[in-house]
Amino acid sequence: MLVLDPQNDLTDPSGKLFPATEAVLNEFNVINNINTLTGHYRDAGATIIYSPIVFSEGYPEAGESPYGVIASVIESGAMIKGTRGGEIDAAFDKIDGVLLTQYPVLVAHYHLHSVQRESAAYSASSKHQTYNVDRD
Repeated sequence: MLVLDPQNDLTDPSGKLFPATEAVLNEFNVINNINTLTGHYRDAGATIIYSPIVFSEGYPEAGESPYGVIASVIESGAMIKGTRGGEIDAAFDKIDGVLLTQYPVLVAHYHLHSVQRESAAYSASSKHQTYNVDRD
């Protein structure tokens, strides 16, 4: 099971983008529902992967002309790697052996554009880092 964007800037009340996500998080009980699903998947023997999308300081991964959601992320100063906002929210049930994958670029975002525009210039790097996450 893949859990995308579980970082504090989106899901924690102190997060920079929380005002934009709060209504949906609350209305659909998102964190509790994800925790319930990950529990069922874990019990069935599945691997759970938490994948926050984070940026380097200055957002070089966003390219020269960011737009839409990415422009909002940059404007808010959110989702910077190495900051509390870029870390996985402690409200998610993580246990030993869960994988955390952090991509240094927006793989899904750029991949979509590379498919749509058929241009290698928008292809994302396949390099990534995987970590074991301890329960804390």
